Amino acid sequence: MSQITDLSKGQRVAMLRTFNVDAGWRVMEADQEQAECAAVVANGLLAFVKGVSKKYRQDAQNAYLYATMAADKKCGNYGEGEQWYKVFCDVMGLAGWVVKESSFRSYNATERNFSMEKVAIEILKGAVIAAAMGPAGTVSALETARKAVDAVGKDDEAVTLFDRSAKKDRGGNFGIGSVVEEDGDVCMALGIVQYKGAKATTSVLFSKWDRADLEIYQAKTVFWMDEMGVEDSRDEIRSIIREARKKKMKETPI
Repeated sequence: MSQITDLSKGQRVAMLRTFNVDAGWRVMEADQEQAECAAVVANGLLAFVKGVSKKYRQDAQNAYLYATMAADKKCGNYGEGEQWYKVFCDVMGLAGWVVKESSFRSYNATERNFSMEKVAIEILKGAVIAAAMGPAGTVSALETARKAVDAVGKDDEAVTLFDRSAKKDRGGNFGIGSVVEEDGDVCMALGIVQYKGAKATTSVLFSKWDRADLEIYQAKTVFWMDEMGVEDSRDEIRSIIREARKKKMKETPI
């Protein structure tokens, strides 16, 4: 990652422009400065612990959205598994979110029947612990993520938006993350779930799954915000996302 943090602004922007993306967007953003809130961002659910500034919430969402769209464009939504995850992390780094801890491996469910929300929270817990936020930060990160999942489960529109990006015909790919800001340092702990299986479901997160029907992979990642990298890439990412949205709107019949 030192190669990414050492990039000049011009080099960083040039590399970000190499990814051609299609538009996706989000719901559930809070307007209040530093409020506890959550956002559905493409195939992800990002929970923001109280104290994260509105500016950094926006930066985190834009980076996640752009990295997801870039990885989807290059690798498909989940077809290339670990390669998708690698591209996602690389683009997050270009956006100013530097990987400090990461792992990708198969996941073995301990129960025969389970829901993906519980799998994702379990994986996220490992990422939060690896982030070493301290006892208070760890508890807040997990509690806020659980609240966010519960809120999505009560909002049909949010579930539909999430499933549209996370679910495909023979599998899926999604993430649940918590973002914490302490003393000016911003950390994103992220658990990603990829699964393959032909079973049709009504909801990725809340349907009951049988472990015999699925092949599941997990990724645990800890990102720390590089403020200079975020500043260098902020306007370019917004511009790219804005243009992708305009293109998508023009393609939508009315």
